[in-house]
Amino acid sequence: MYLTMYNDTHQELIENYCLTTEQLHYICEPVQAVALAKQDPNRYAVLALENEKLVAFLILHVQKGPCSHSNKNNSIIVYNFSTDFRHFGKRYPQQVLLALNEFIHTEFPDTDELFFSVNKKFINTFSPFAKIGFEDTKVQYTGVNGTCAILKLTLYQSITASIL
Repeated sequence: MYLTMYNDTHQELIENYCLTTEQLHYICEPVQAVALAKQDPNRYAVLALENEKLVAFLILHVQKGPCSHSNKNNSIIVYNFSTDFRHFGKRYPQQVLLALNEFIHTEFPDTDELFFSVNKKFINTFSPFAKIGFEDTKVQYTGVNGTCAILKLTLYQSITASIL
């Protein structure tokens, strides 16, 4: 599994991505998210591919994203994170989380904070966040479909930079 930025050659993959009715209650279809990203230079659609199949999708929003969770300009918030329901149970969310640090380091080398917006209904199902170092910021906000929690990860490259 690897992460890549969306480009127009991925359009068919995006159009064939399948979400459950419950998922659609909390996030928008990747087709809609890509359309929004094309209109906003600070939003990036990211695809998780396995054997050239789209297994997971997310949006990275740079420059503090839709909400201000940090006083730093070099942070990113992740939202609209999903797994194609045909690939449930294959540990792709965990693989995406593990791959994000290196991906962000490569694509956005000055970034040192990563935030994740997670609907509180699902916070208990995301134990992988804690395993790789995400911390609950105790910041919550009311989103379109309920209360969301903001999790934070200080990225590896910022730790390395502070040691050097």
